[in-house]
Amino acid sequence: MSEQPRGVYPIKVGQLECLIISDMQLPVEPGADLEQVGRIFSTVPLEDLKPAVDWQMQRVDTTKLFFNCMLIKSGERHILVDAGYGPGVRDDLGLLLPRLAEQGIAAEQIDTLVLTHGHGDHFLGLANDDGDLTFPKARHIMWKSEWEHWTAKSTLAEMADDRADRIVKRLLPIQSKLTLVDEETEIAPGVTVMSLPGHTPGHIGLMLESEGERLLNLLDSVHYILQLQHLDWPPLMDSLPEQASATRKMILQRAVDEDLLTLVFHFPFPGLGKFVAEGEGYGWKPLA
Repeated sequence: MSEQPRGVYPIKVGQLECLIISDMQLPVEPGADLEQVGRIFSTVPLEDLKPAVDWQMQRVDTTKLFFNCMLIKSGERHILVDAGYGPGVRDDLGLLLPRLAEQGIAAEQIDTLVLTHGHGDHFLGLANDDGDLTFPKARHIMWKSEWEHWTAKSTLAEMADDRADRIVKRLLPIQSKLTLVDEETEIAPGVTVMSLPGHTPGHIGLMLESEGERLLNLLDSVHYILQLQHLDWPPLMDSLPEQASATRKMILQRAVDEDLLTLVFHFPFPGLGKFVAEGEGYGWKPLA
């Protein structure tokens, strides 16, 4: 078997051919795992956080955040889930486009782009600062309340200027290509978007199903493996912490009950595995 290119992991779900593509990973300075996690879970006392970090390190030996984008081939369709950071942030970030190119997939071949939510690691790759779309032939799909939240004048007014500027330059240009959904919707044969709110108001995931096989892509419903034992701990990235916690509990229990192969955007690459019951919470069994 030929060795797979670095940062690309192929998997089939029935007739759906998928590529998990690492857009990047955020490094952790040696010995700084607790410090990094402490910044993200700033409301949790360090004396409670340290054993949780140790528990995670025993399982995956890292607290790096990974960024696992997904390409789905459904018949002749090429569906991209999120656009990543895009080029130009720094050398080890925004690797989605070149890695697609290495697989012989041009940006013009993407006919559908699912934008799961309005955080920069998911939308900055949509366009350049001149508003030119990265995926010019794609229909862009987003949850209606998510689009309305991030494009509202009141939301933009509350942001730092540089962040608001990125939304104006990189997110708003997709409007002419945008389809908004507000209910569970099959966007292509075997590919369904589903509401998983809380991380952001209109955060979504996807269910893939073909020939009796299924894969759940729960995106940013969970960020760290240590959260599996502390479902109520709010990372600073969750905009609606109580709703995010309720969603997290619901979707993890469903994944266990239905024995679902699952993709997690920020888990160690390729972010594929299964959740299992463990103690009063859950454990993670990586596929690779």
